[in-house]
Amino acid sequence: MLRDKYIRCSSGRDYTFKSVILAGVYDIRTLKLKIRPEEEHRYNSPWNVAVDYTVDMSLSKVGIEKMLKEYKIDHVLDFDERWFAKQIYDYTSGYPFLVSRICELLDKKFIWTKEGLQDTIRNLLVEDNTLFEDLAKKLDENIQLRKLIYAIVVEGKNISFNRQDELIALGVAFGWLKGENGRTIISNRIFETVIYNKLLQERTHTDIYEMANVEQYQLKSSTELFMDKILERFASHYKTIYAGRTANFLENEARIILLSFLKPIINGTGNYYIEATSMDGTRTDIVVDYHGHQYIIELKIWHGNLYEKSGKEQLVGYLKNYELPKGWLLSFCFNKNKETLVGSYEEEIDGKVIREFVV
Repeated sequence: MLRDKYIRCSSGRDYTFKSVILAGVYDIRTLKLKIRPEEEHRYNSPWNVAVDYTVDMSLSKVGIEKMLKEYKIDHVLDFDERWFAKQIYDYTSGYPFLVSRICELLDKKFIWTKEGLQDTIRNLLVEDNTLFEDLAKKLDENIQLRKLIYAIVVEGKNISFNRQDELIALGVAFGWLKGENGRTIISNRIFETVIYNKLLQERTHTDIYEMANVEQYQLKSSTELFMDKILERFASHYKTIYAGRTANFLENEARIILLSFLKPIINGTGNYYIEATSMDGTRTDIVVDYHGHQYIIELKIWHGNLYEKSGKEQLVGYLKNYELPKGWLLSFCFNKNKETLVGSYEEEIDGKVIREFVV
């Protein structure tokens, strides 16, 4: 009916039609992809009457801090609202539901500590809520969008941010994607971890996952992870399981292979998040939280000694920011003659210990 009235109005045969305002997750372009047959995906006139909704609904770091300050005064609590605001924003990028949910979980137990926040994030990531359920459902329903997400989070592909691209526009409409320095990235750590967890859940019967599941109690105590031993065992299993795979496959799958090994070890007790540390996505930091301890593992593709030095300097910078004494560097080498490079090395740089594993 609305379409007919629009067409009649355009030809001067209807004077009652003014406008239609649609508000929701789908914008007018991505909505038409959902309700029109594939062969009719065109930018025809009835679908070009939308005005962009430009209001940014995300919460700012300053806004979160003000909210927490008022809460602290009202409840006569003592915690660093600036630190918590920064941490919550870093995890959520200000996504309103996630900010609200984290604060709600913290409020229930009044555990406004670093350990309390880590426990809250872990509990949030494993809970059933409509936001995460909807994310999983949409990834299963939209194969092309899933491929795009997979290329970004697993393969580390550098995909230019272009909102005229229908898949990117759909990811932005869902709140999953955003642009940063011209690249398309996942909008916040929570969504990225939820996506990784979904992908890892589908790989629970892989050999590398099963190996970690069998050995997990040798690789941790009730309070800490034995990260040196974890990466030693990973390097050994990686060599055995993936010896016959192509370099192209391994380069694309390196991140999720390591996470498949880490997942059963930290599952239920710790959590992790991913940060790309280079513009081209070839270096990635995995930050693992476990019983109040943090472990930073930098992943990189081996591109020579100069690149390796740059990776170590990057890791030292992260260790200083996190005030940690030690970090780990996992280098994936795909050179034909890599036998002389493969192994484990340790050195101290600027007061920080770097343990490197080359596989």
